[in-house]
Amino acid sequence: MLSLLLLFVDARYRYLESTRSALSILVSPIQRLATMPGVLWQQAGEFFVTQRSLVKESDALRLLHQHDAAQLLQLQALQLENRQLRNLAMLPPRATFSTQIAEVI
Repeated sequence: MLSLLLLFVDARYRYLESTRSALSILVSPIQRLATMPGVLWQQAGEFFVTQRSLVKESDALRLLHQHDAAQLLQLQALQLENRQLRNLAMLPPRATFSTQIAEVI
């Protein structure tokens, strides 16, 4: 009954607001300490999920790099072969073109 009376008086007349704020300051560190294991568990889970996704992304990028390196070697071999064929046919060298990377919006 006393707790219900205190709830009613506090809600109606705000007598205990200063007491509630003082108790809040005292209880706040205990609340943080109580929630810390859950927060740490969640952060550890997020860390491992992020770690796993970064490893997958790294593996995918490594495969892409290997594929691109193989294509670059093929291109270099074709350019050398093309140069040799032009020399044999006594054709002038092709004009080099400057390139610029752009993004289409």
